Order: sequence, then C-alpha cells, then structure tokens
Amino acid sequence: MPRYKPQDHNSLLLPVVLSEQIIPGSFAFSLNYLVEHELDLTPLDAQFNNDEVGASAYDPRVMLKIVLLAYSQGIISSRGIEQACSRNVQFIAISGDSQPSHTHIAKFVANLSTQIKPLFSQVLLTCDAQGLIGRDMFAIDGVKLPSNASKERSGTHAELRHRADRLDKAADKILALHQAQDKAGATEALEPKRQAQMEALSKEAARTREFLASSPPRQNRKGQELKTNVTDSQSAKMATNKGVIQGYAAQAAVDSAHQVIVAADVIGSGSEQAMLLPMIEQSQPYRNDNTLITADASYHSDATHPSERMRQAIDSPKGRELYSQRFGTVEPVFANLRHNKRLTRFNHRGRAKVNTQWNLYCIVHNIEKLSKTSIRQQRTQ
Repeated sequence: MPRYKPQDHNSLLLPVVLSEQIIPGSFAFSLNYLVEHELDLTPLDAQFNNDEVGASAYDPRVMLKIVLLAYSQGIISSRGIEQACSRNVQFIAISGDSQPSHTHIAKFVANLSTQIKPLFSQVLLTCDAQGLIGRDMFAIDGVKLPSNASKERSGTHAELRHRADRLDKAADKILALHQAQDKAGATEALEPKRQAQMEALSKEAARTREFLASSPPRQNRKGQELKTNVTDSQSAKMATNKGVIQGYAAQAAVDSAHQVIVAADVIGSGSEQAMLLPMIEQSQPYRNDNTLITADASYHSDATHPSERMRQAIDSPKGRELYSQRFGTVEPVFANLRHNKRLTRFNHRGRAKVNTQWNLYCIVHNIEKLSKTSIRQQRTQ
C-alpha cells in the first residue's frame, strides 16, 4: 500500500514577505503604485488634526487602496472588506496589516463625497498620460441599479399619507382584537409576537408622517409631483427589464479607444434627459473640438436637441454605424462593473454617497485599464 507525506490544512505560521505579495503587472500592483506615487491625497490628510492629541487614524491612502481592491474583486460590503483585511494575504499586504473595522471602512467611503471627483480626475490624468484616451468618440449611457431603499416606502405625499393611515388601522385592528378577547374573559396578555407587530406598524406609520412633515413634495420640470421614498428620498422607482426597482440611474461617458470612463455621475430618476448636458460638461477637460459625443434615444429632449435633426443623423448610414459603435463602447463597461465586479446594487443612501460609490467603481475600471497597459508594456520590453 503506498505511503504519502502527511498534509495539514489547519492554520500555520508561515514566513511571508508582504511586499512580495503585490505582484508586478497585477491590479493590486498598479493600484498600490498609483496611490503611493501618482495621486495627491493631501486633501484627505487635512481631515485629521490628531498629530499631538487623540487616537491615531488609519492612513487614507491605506483605506483607499483597501476599498478599491475590494471593489475590484466584487467585495462590496464593509463587513466583507473587514474580513478580507484580516484573512486575505493580498489585502494584508496592501494595507500593511492595518485591519480597519467595518465601521471605519463605511465611514471612510461616506466621507469621500467632497473628494471623489478630484480623485477620479487624477486617475484620468494618469490614463491620459499613458495614451488611453483617444478623444475620437465619447459614448454616454446609463445603468439602473437598486439602492439601499425599500420600494414599498415610495409614493407621492398623498399615497404615503394613505399608507400611514393603513398602517395605523392595522395596528388598531390588532389592539381591538386583543381588547375583544379581554372582554370575553381572556386574561392573557397580548402575545409578544402580536405586540411586536403592533409596535412595528405604529412606528412605521409615525416615521412616514414625520417624513411627510419634514420633506416637501418633489416636482419635475413641468411642476408635476414625483414619487419620493421615505428610506431614501433622493432615489426613485425605475422600470427595468427585470421589473421595478428603487434606486439610481448610474451614468458614464466612455472613450471609444480603450473604454476608459471619462465622466461619471448618478441621478435619482428614471428619466436620463437631464443628465446629457452635465455629462458633456464633465467630460470637457478630456475631449477636443473633433470629439464626437453619442448617446441613445433616452437622452433626447427638445431642449437638448431638435428631434428632426436627430432623426436624420441617426437614420443616415454613418449615423447607424456610429450608433453601433456607441453600443460596443459603453455596454462592455457596464458588463464589467455589474458582472465581473458584482455591482448589482448600491449599499448606500442619498445621492452624494451613492455617487461616491459609483465613482469608486469607475476608478477601479480605469485602474484596471492602466494595469493591463503596464502588462502590455512589460511584454514589449
């Protein structure tokens, strides 16, 4: 009978050189080099004033690297990132074994809203320096993603008021049933399960009425009231090919040469017409006078483009060719973020925080382009 050497699958203390775990040509290597040598993160340093007093803080460079590395691997929750920092050798290496808690990670992302655009721009400058922005065509499109909000808590003020009334009536019905049983001679107290249900219904009704009292109705450009959401008032109900979601429409302008994202934003509305001009403005530093900008029909409005002129442009042979090129430019980007990076939903509330998370994912996509460029350069040397 053959004899084999014994195997041990339990934890072992191994001699590991952390710096050797960041392999040249990998995403982690490009990320580490970019953050340490290319990006100016002094504005993030300015948030801390603890050089003499107070507890030491986690280096924002370390926090940024941890979050971007996690997003590149499809780890979206702060608890999942915390776990990776304590168990995954690549995360331990890139963070210098810092091991921040999930609360520190979530707070870091939430506080990035004022600095996310400068960070996005700095990464784009590096992409441009590497020749990754061709400027021939920018394709604008959007993808609708659910956010950390319940669509059941969405409606006009009148609909939400009606919902609060129904919740109160449901709570009253439970109480009335108990009182009827009490009158019939039953001496038992209200069951804990029914008591908790009644309290939850009353609390939800009170929360809804508090929201209505503090939040004025949202209106569109025509003065019509829009539905709002008690959990996240800046999100919206949106129809998708998989049903109705409560969330945001994430926007991107993508350069056709190497599919680098040159502008990114989110909007809490299923109508994307209002985002065309802002996306064009955001992409302005990276285009020239000959850059063609394309977008699909959902961005059309009489205010942004005469309809007759647009139809003629699209229906021409050149227009059909360019429209097909637009699709091939932007759709693979969304596929990469949604499927490869597992961005199937935002786990934040409020447009500013959701926009921060979307921009971080777009930064991940662009750094990935940089890492692939460095691999190509190594192979040609």
